[in-house]
Amino acid sequence: MIDLSMVSDLIKNKPASETEIQESEDILQAKLPNVYKDLLRNTNGFSIGGGVAIYGTEDIVERNETWEVDEYARGYVSIGDDGGGNVFLMLQNEKETEVLIVDSGDMDPSHATVITSDFIEWVNSGCIISESEQKTISEPPDTCNIVLAKTPNGGLKDLIRIKNV
Repeated sequence: MIDLSMVSDLIKNKPASETEIQESEDILQAKLPNVYKDLLRNTNGFSIGGGVAIYGTEDIVERNETWEVDEYARGYVSIGDDGGGNVFLMLQNEKETEVLIVDSGDMDPSHATVITSDFIEWVNSGCIISESEQKTISEPPDTCNIVLAKTPNGGLKDLIRIKNV
């Protein structure tokens, strides 16, 4: 059960209506997790101390479009952010309770970390992001692909330098 009474520096909104929740799902073409919808019925989004924000129905569509979640994290929905460039993701699944955190510049869920497996407990405790609780989903790769738009001025020598780096 959602209980935000112990969260300090909380700025919460009035509860969302079922219509507002359904409209958000329709626009996103996604099934929001039930625990997140329960939160929206309690408060249509909130912020904590000017940092962490959990999106309400007015923000979730715009933020998911801004973060391009459908393109870079297909099957997920962004439910909030930490105010410092990290985004909270949940699987588009009614029974989902796990929350991931990922850098907004790299929305790939395989590069995300799990910050909680219990959404309700996490919200009730003030959305604390503890380094010790985070576990990486997968290690980032040691290599990457580089695409050059044109041949470097130094020719083959510069290509070798790029390869070595």
